[in-house]
Amino acid sequence: MSISEILLDDTDVTADLVASSSGKKFFITPSSDLSEGSHEVKIEAKMAADAAGNENATDITLDFTVTERVPFERTDIFAGWNAVSFPSDPVDPDLDSVFTNPGHDAVLVFDPAVPGQWRIATRDAVSGEFTTTSQNGLTSIRTHAAWVHSNNFESIEVLLVGETLPGSGTPPPNVSIPTVPGFNAIPVVDSSRLNTTGPNGNLTRKDANGNDQNVTVAEYLGGVNEGRVTKWDPETLSYLEQASNSVVDTGTVLFVEILP
Repeated sequence: MSISEILLDDTDVTADLVASSSGKKFFITPSSDLSEGSHEVKIEAKMAADAAGNENATDITLDFTVTERVPFERTDIFAGWNAVSFPSDPVDPDLDSVFTNPGHDAVLVFDPAVPGQWRIATRDAVSGEFTTTSQNGLTSIRTHAAWVHSNNFESIEVLLVGETLPGSGTPPPNVSIPTVPGFNAIPVVDSSRLNTTGPNGNLTRKDANGNDQNVTVAEYLGGVNEGRVTKWDPETLSYLEQASNSVVDTGTVLFVEILP
């Protein structure tokens, strides 16, 4: 099967066609971003034919809707200290863009490469913007493990970088998380970037059949020689022990003892 013309909303549109080796599956990539709203893709029967010239019996019509990307939301923020991470990099990683709620007034990011292992920024009471006076300065946040201090119970909402599409100019990410012997704060990162919109929840991965499966602590940490693994609970103000089969949640942080 080959496709020689694509009609989008009754108008010819330039599109890149990426076909499988069998010629039975195609990705259609428009030459420019589509506007939000309803759209229709139509492949006329006479335009879809196999190598022998056999045409498709009927027109193929696909209806779809383009919507605004939904931010990732960490919903269970408590007044006090919260252990927070993002499954993908924020589109704008600047602290003032990520933490827009004035009640979120301090951010500490784990970095084992600096003295004390934490980078620090606090919100200036006059300007309302984040500043840092520490030698371990902090101006942005990506897929880091962080402590966030809050004066209220408001959620953290941030637009994250989404999954890599067929027409993307860059390959899918392979995130590396630096660790050192001893206790580490490890973010919950999603390399597929499929778990990057809506409320935080269970981290999932596709199995061999393409079905979503919850990721456990043992699966997430892989070959890491870990000892104790805990997760901070701001409601009880305590570290909760995590078993190897505990499900990993997006938006959270694993505090992991790395054994030498």
